[in-house]
Amino acid sequence: MPSPSARPRDLRTGACAAITVAAVVLLAPVSAGAATIFTLADSSQVIAAGVVRDVVSYKNGAFRVFTVEAEHVLKGPVVAGQTLALVQEVSFPSDGPYFEKGARTLLFAVPLPPYSAYRQALPAETTYWRWSEDKKTAADIATFHDPELADGVARYLKSRDDDAATVRYMAELLASPVPRLRADALILLESRPALAGAIDSAALAPFEAVLGKDQPPLTDQALTLVLLGKLRAPGVTPIAERLAAQEGPLQAPALDALVSLDRLPTDTELLAASRSDDPALRVAAMRGLVRRSTRPALDRVEQMLRGDPSEEVRLAGLGALGASSAERAVTLLAPALAGPDKARINAAADALAQIASPKAIAALGDTLAHGSFDAQSAAAFALMRTHKREAVEMLHAQRESNPDPRVRKVIEVALGRMPDEHE
Repeated sequence: MPSPSARPRDLRTGACAAITVAAVVLLAPVSAGAATIFTLADSSQVIAAGVVRDVVSYKNGAFRVFTVEAEHVLKGPVVAGQTLALVQEVSFPSDGPYFEKGARTLLFAVPLPPYSAYRQALPAETTYWRWSEDKKTAADIATFHDPELADGVARYLKSRDDDAATVRYMAELLASPVPRLRADALILLESRPALAGAIDSAALAPFEAVLGKDQPPLTDQALTLVLLGKLRAPGVTPIAERLAAQEGPLQAPALDALVSLDRLPTDTELLAASRSDDPALRVAAMRGLVRRSTRPALDRVEQMLRGDPSEEVRLAGLGALGASSAERAVTLLAPALAGPDKARINAAADALAQIASPKAIAALGDTLAHGSFDAQSAAAFALMRTHKREAVEMLHAQRESNPDPRVRKVIEVALGRMPDEHE
């Protein structure tokens, strides 16, 4: 990998943003937001592309019924030309209607439960349906107007019972011009890592063909590279090796992917990348240096933790140390625990909880007993996250002996107990 040099500012910013977003996504629970179109496809009894022919309110606006004519049926006991009565329960007066008359949508529906409130409010002779996800708003459902989504769902329904076909289709979607299809494909792969582990170079050929082009956006390309590396998709290795060896906006995410795949560049190459003017490349290099854990590598990590000009890079370095098996990692994390910056304290405590070695637990225990209140709070929860008996014993001991009532209350919460408000 050649020594990195300055790049145009817009490219540096794009790559850095992609790494940051990727880190957030990977630390968050899978499917933390709305269901993917593929999850909806599995859970819905009826899926149809259609047009809203009528909208009627019942019970003083407590319910809205949308008459949707199915023009193209993807799933369920419905035929083209049939109408479906979709019910929206209006929880608040400000709730807007799912659709306006004449709107087109991809409809995901399940039968409406026969609750008495519905029976009393709606004409009994009609069969009613509701949206497959509860508590959806008009803004949520408006995203399903794109006709490209219908084609995506149809292809998924054909492939979902064949893992090999599903792998190929999800990999193909990573190059889709439709943002929702790209994002939902990534979420599905993240939730089913066995599928990601079967993605080979042939499956990624469509994605490789769009790399460096305007669509999908470079930030999305970068995020996909990072996530494929985290999921250890074998087909991304040759792509990442090629991109990491050349300057450009995808160099940083490619290097990050190689680190996740344990295809580490040499110390010399990582040290050179760690001196780039691109913060995203320095983050990726820092992760690689931590994985290498040689003395020169950890010496450079220590320098970066102390003096890198980017707070983002320093925080990323603290987080990266959580994956280290080197005994020196605990020593490198200690200054952040003793410092005044709350974000760095929390990052260091999280990393020590991941390490969970006797030395790491001892460092957290000492902080719980003698650190600042912010550090004590972080240490209390970190000790609990180690799931180690000696860590829990430290918490119990400090709950009894710590002179600060605020710390004792934090420990109670960390232990899963409600503190006495009058203590």
